[in-house]
Amino acid sequence: MNTTEKLYFIILFSIILFCCYEKSEFRTEKFSNKHFCFPGNSIIKLANGENIMMKDLKIGDRIITSNENNQLNTEEIVDFLHRNPYEKAEFITLTLNNSKTITASGEHLIWSGNQYKTMKSIVVGDQVFYKHGDTVKPIFVRNINTEQRIGVYSPLTISGMIIVDNI
Repeated sequence: MNTTEKLYFIILFSIILFCCYEKSEFRTEKFSNKHFCFPGNSIIKLANGENIMMKDLKIGDRIITSNENNQLNTEEIVDFLHRNPYEKAEFITLTLNNSKTITASGEHLIWSGNQYKTMKSIVVGDQVFYKHGDTVKPIFVRNINTEQRIGVYSPLTISGMIIVDNI
C-alpha cells in the first residue's frame, strides 16, 4: 500500500467507524452492537462475475465497486470491521422501484441524491443508486421495512465503495 492508499484507508476507516458508533446526548462515543452494516445473506459480485453471499466473502477477494463518477471498478477486500455469522441484528430493507432490495443497518451510509444518508434517514421517494450493466444509475425507494437477520458483516475496501445486492 502506498502513502496515498494509506491515507484513503484512514479516511475510509474513520467513515466506517462513524457508521458503527452512536453518539450519546453528551456527545461522547460508545460502541453499539446494533450498528452493523450488512447481513450474511447479502450478495456481492466478485470481479470474475460470480455472485457470493456476504458470509462467504474473504479478505483478498476482488469485488465490483463503483467510483465517484458512477463507473464500475474492482477493488480488494482489505479487512472486515465486523464479521460474525451468529449475531442477530436489526436491519433496514429498502425496496426499489425495480423490486430490487438492499438490507443494511440503520447507521449504514448510502449515497442518496447528492449526499450520503444513513439507512434509517432514507424515506420513500428518495433516490439511491443501483448497478445497471456497466454503470450505476439512480432509482427511487418504493418501500422500507425493518427486520431481524442473522450474520453481521462490514467489509472494507480502500475507497470505501462497495456494491451490495447490486445497489
